Parts: sequence; C-alpha cells; structure tokens
Amino acid sequence: MELVAVHRSYPGRPLVRALRPTDLSIHSGDYVAIVGPSGSGKSTLLHLLGLLDTPTGGTYRLNGIDIRDINEWQRSELRARSIGFIFQAFHLLQERTALDNVMLGDLYSRSFTTSVRRVESRHALERVGLGRRIEVLPSTMSGGERQRVAIARAILGDPDVLLADEPTGNLDSKSSGLVMDLLGELNQEGKTLIVITHDEAVAARAGRRLEIRDGAVTESTGSASEPVA
Repeated sequence: MELVAVHRSYPGRPLVRALRPTDLSIHSGDYVAIVGPSGSGKSTLLHLLGLLDTPTGGTYRLNGIDIRDINEWQRSELRARSIGFIFQAFHLLQERTALDNVMLGDLYSRSFTTSVRRVESRHALERVGLGRRIEVLPSTMSGGERQRVAIARAILGDPDVLLADEPTGNLDSKSSGLVMDLLGELNQEGKTLIVITHDEAVAARAGRRLEIRDGAVTESTGSASEPVA
C-alpha cells in the first residue's frame, strides 16, 4: 500500500478535513496499529486503505495499481481479492451457521464454486480453531468464537491484507488475547495486518504504530513520533 499526499475532506460549512495530506507506505507482512481518539480520522484512513472510500486528492496504489485508473467495479474486484475485513460488531447473520456465514464472505467475489467454497470455508474455520463448531449458530457462541468466525470469513480467498477495526472492542480480556494471538499468527504466516484500536495492549503487539489526531498522521519511532506527511 502506497499513499502519496492522500487526503479526504467532506463538504460543508466549515469544510471537514477528515484526513490531511499523508504519505505512507505499508509493506507486505507489516503489522500496523492505528491509534487515536474518536473522531481523529482512524476510520477514514481505514476506509481509504480498504477501498471503501476514495481520496479527495493524492495517489493511492494497492499492489502497484493506482486506484484512480480503475472503475468502481474493478475497485470492488481488487478489494475482494486483496483485502479481508474484521469488524468490532462481527456482522454475522444470526440465523445462519458459522459455515454459512463464512461461505457468504465469498458470495460477492465468487472466487470459488459453491462446492469449493464450502470446503475452503471449513478449512478457514478449522484454521481459527472452530472445526467442531462449524454447524453452530452465532447466537450460541461466545464473543471470542464469533470474532473467530469473522476472521475465518476474512481469510477466505487468501487475501494479502487484513484490516481489523477494533477487533477486540466487544470482547473480554481473555477472548481479546486469544483473538490477537490468532491475528499475530496470521501475520507471522505472511498476512499484512492493520489494526485500528483504542486498546494500548493491542497496539503494543504491532511492529509499527501510527497515531492520528485531527486528521494528521504520525508514526511512532520508539522515542518520539514523526510526521508521516
């Protein structure tokens, strides 16, 4: 991921500068924590990185592709192929089994046939330690188990990048630790991991730390924070 002078503003009086011009490179295999107070621009940056929103200005390249050069359908295809999303609220269908929820994660991109999607979804659930909970409904699962279902859905299709928005926000400390251990393992296996968090214990696990305040991004270097742009 490469950002050059990327910024995002929303029209109004006054103009809302959600993200100020930012230069940033995230390399394959990085583990990045994005921290900052509510309203600082964390979610704006995540949405831009995840191709859920487009910059007001600047250049964003994902895997070498300048997103200004592709249309909305191509952006959707690139997003589905390259990025897995993990959210605080899990976003699971309560009336569908864990297996069904993971399978639905590929329904839009259709990377697999239905039969292959079922097999790969089983493998994903086994990877996150839920091999014996495949046919269980989310309503009967713990918060940690539901988040692991969401992680299984995110890794279906083997995306390069995992974007996690407050992945432990709805979990107790034990479940939070287990989920972050799992995400750490996925990073060690080669996944690029970007985590938005308010939890300092979660942020401390990352190899890089970005701090956002009033739309301005700085990167911690251990002794001080340096402006990213």
